[in-house]
Order: sequence, then C-alpha cells, then structure tokens
Amino acid sequence: MKKSTGILALIMTLVVAVSVNVFAHEDCSKLIGKWKYEVSEAPYEYSKGEIVFEKKEGKLVGKVILPYGDTMKLENIKVSGETVSFGVTIDYEYVGIKTKIAANKMTGKVNSPEGAMELKAEKKKK
Repeated sequence: MKKSTGILALIMTLVVAVSVNVFAHEDCSKLIGKWKYEVSEAPYEYSKGEIVFEKKEGKLVGKVILPYGDTMKLENIKVSGETVSFGVTIDYEYVGIKTKIAANKMTGKVNSPEGAMELKAEKKKK
C-alpha cells in the first residue's frame, strides 16, 4: 500500500511539473526579449534602462540593465495570462513590479519603499 501511494504521488508530481512547464512556455513566449523601460518618478539612475527576459534551462529568468551598465537580477518572476510580476533588490530593498502586456507594450506599477510609481516599457525589435 505504501509503495503504490508513493508511486501515485510521484506520478502526480510529474504531471503537475509538466503541466506547469507547458503553461509557463505558452505564457512567456511574447515576454522573451529586451524591453526599454521608463519609470519617470524613480531616482535618475534607475529611471530608464532595459528589462531582459530569457529562457534558460527551461526557466524564465531576467535582469534589469541600467544605462551605466550595472545589472540587477529579476526575482520572483510570475506570468499569468497578460500579467507579469517580478521584483529586484535595490540598495538592500525589495522592489515589487506588477505589469500587463498588450502587444509590444508593458505598463504597470513599481512598489518601492518610496511609494508606487508608473512603469512603461516597449519591446525592442530584434
């Protein structure tokens, strides 16, 4: 009985893992690439740059590239339909970002310790 329960649990885990991977692939295909962003209310050094989304080893990863070359790793990337949420750590503070994608445009809110700010981004052509 224990052996069949263990096998059933393993099969269910594999089914869920494959399902999540298939859905994640469908959801993130239009997200992959470079996005030129602007957050006009942010401090100057963070107000413009690029957000890069990539697929590595089957996982969605990304980074923010600032105009002077520094990068910040994207954290907690989640895709649900047209909604994309993620975050970055800036000066030891987590900054959450929630956006919507429509065609080649991304709009949303940046929630920082200084308050909420508008984010606008446009996908760069290859």
